[in-house]
Amino acid sequence: MTLVDVRKQPDPNVVSLIPNGLGLLGSWTPDGTSLVLPEILLPRLSEEERLETDEHGSDPDFYSHLFVVNALTAFEQDVSGQEFGLVEDASPAVSPDGRWIAFARKFLDERWTPGRQLWIMRADGSQATALTQAPDYHHSAFAWSADSEQLAYMRFNQTDPFPAPIHLGDRPCRNDRPPAH
Repeated sequence: MTLVDVRKQPDPNVVSLIPNGLGLLGSWTPDGTSLVLPEILLPRLSEEERLETDEHGSDPDFYSHLFVVNALTAFEQDVSGQEFGLVEDASPAVSPDGRWIAFARKFLDERWTPGRQLWIMRADGSQATALTQAPDYHHSAFAWSADSEQLAYMRFNQTDPFPAPIHLGDRPCRNDRPPAH
């Protein structure tokens, strides 16, 4: 990922190059010093564990964690942690007050489900908490209210091909107007 200073027009200066193997967007911290990004990780398995995994096919080839990356130094801190096991964390959204990160999580073990669940955690990675428990539903496109008190998101059933409503908290916002003819 390339970070440029857009104030330097017409040729913006490259300020920093930040590794980003997944190529997915992140979320700026409100102070503008860091980005929260999902990044791909490879399991560190011993040769014995690798042979066992190949035999049973149970462990993933990769997983993803969220990292807080300093925009100038590229110093990164893994905020997903190890306490929940192998997870696929994605779609971070930092709250406007900088205290919380909303994100989507899918477990990559026996807890696996078709949909990613909505989680929040403190900006330092502590107090990770699931806000949804809907295994067939994928939660994404998180957007905080300006006061950091509400969170809007998309939710759709991974097993149902129909379009998804937008949710504000747990209340779907529906368009009740009749279709145009």
